[in-house]
Amino acid sequence: MLASEPVAAMALLRSLHSCSGPPAYRMLPSLCSGQLSAQPWVLQTSAAAHERQPSSCAPRQACLHFSQPGEVWSRLRGGPARRCKPVSAAKERDPGSWDHSPEWMGNQGGGWGRDAGVVVFQQESRHGNGTVAVTAHAASCPLWERDNRGMQEWRTMRFNEVTRQSVGRVRVPQRADGAAALEMQPECLAMEYLKTMASAAAAVMGQSQNKPLRRRCLTAAESTEFRPCALCIGTGGGSLPLFLAHHFPGMLVQAVDLDPVVLAAATEAMGFPCDRPGLEVHEADGVAFLANRVYDIQSRAAPYVDFLFLDVFDGDDLIPDEFTQADGAFVQSLADALHPQHGTIVVNMHCGPRPRLGENLLRQLRGLPPLTFDEGSPEAAAVLRYAGALKRTLLDDVSNISLAPGAAFIVGADKQFNAAVVVSRGLELSATYPSAMAELALAADTIGRKAGFCFEAGERASRGLLKV
Repeated sequence: MLASEPVAAMALLRSLHSCSGPPAYRMLPSLCSGQLSAQPWVLQTSAAAHERQPSSCAPRQACLHFSQPGEVWSRLRGGPARRCKPVSAAKERDPGSWDHSPEWMGNQGGGWGRDAGVVVFQQESRHGNGTVAVTAHAASCPLWERDNRGMQEWRTMRFNEVTRQSVGRVRVPQRADGAAALEMQPECLAMEYLKTMASAAAAVMGQSQNKPLRRRCLTAAESTEFRPCALCIGTGGGSLPLFLAHHFPGMLVQAVDLDPVVLAAATEAMGFPCDRPGLEVHEADGVAFLANRVYDIQSRAAPYVDFLFLDVFDGDDLIPDEFTQADGAFVQSLADALHPQHGTIVVNMHCGPRPRLGENLLRQLRGLPPLTFDEGSPEAAAVLRYAGALKRTLLDDVSNISLAPGAAFIVGADKQFNAAVVVSRGLELSATYPSAMAELALAADTIGRKAGFCFEAGERASRGLLKV
């Protein structure tokens, strides 16, 4: 840098600081005439922040669009764009990019969100979830994704006003009568652990030798006969079941939740479409539902479960004991409910803190991939114990000759202290870690591209791989 350049740089910084909002932003009246609002605003960033912008995106000058504030937006302190975090152009294709997390995180319970949002739903649960509340937060919208279906908002479901149970990005169309009908965006997964679960399932699907199953999942079903089944126990806000139903049109997705208050919050305040084709919603106890499913399978009244996603937490942010007991009814029912040749379960669990300094370095010196959690923590011990119990129950039962050999592994979520436990019948992984990670990443990327994922699935399906 030349001697005269620091002076010019400081002058530039002072001019940027004089504008409202973060230094990298400048508020300008939009030159575009959109139909979303009479006076839209465009949030501009520096050209350096978008030097890698995809050619399919809009010009660099128009980065983020905010529609005219409605009732919710006008009540947010500072306005929707004032403290918005810069979003890299490479991640703008993903409406659930973690770069948007300050918009929906909220500042309750020590969160780093920019505001507390506006409470749009609140009701007491009678099933151990405490106070179930949904808050609305203004969402930034890329200009090139602007449409005539109204403004966008985040809806965050919380238990006991602290635990962030689910997050959905919704469109709020403004009808002529002034009412708003919510529409959850099916392609958006805001939580990183949900992306990890979806990526792991895609990796198993891509690595499976059952090509007809893969083809039926990705192709719109012409009939309900022989339709692959994905069972989601723990519906929450419904973002994962809706994501699966959207990206795998040939799959029948069944969402189960015990709490009617949670289902009411999802449908009334988060825009979860319980009547969408290919998606079934059941208000039932997950343990009892799976036991009844086993009875129907044995009587040939229902097909096997091909994929089971387990994401259940109560108001204390703990998994109920009935789902984790190794000799409990739920784990035992899994053995009979999952397809004997390719049945797969993906479980979301808290994995505790990151590894201590030097532990991953020692692992790499031994030729092992770095982990995303400390193996000595109580949370990690519970994850490893549960993964071992699932592996013994689902894969090591030599008395059942119809079972196909399989694999069990754990992958860690980015940004969050969560891990996905995956046990899959019929899955074959290489003995060495580098080869196994490459196989999972390639399979997840392949299925993710075919299914139309908005995020990279390969790295998420192999991050911190630990074979059980």
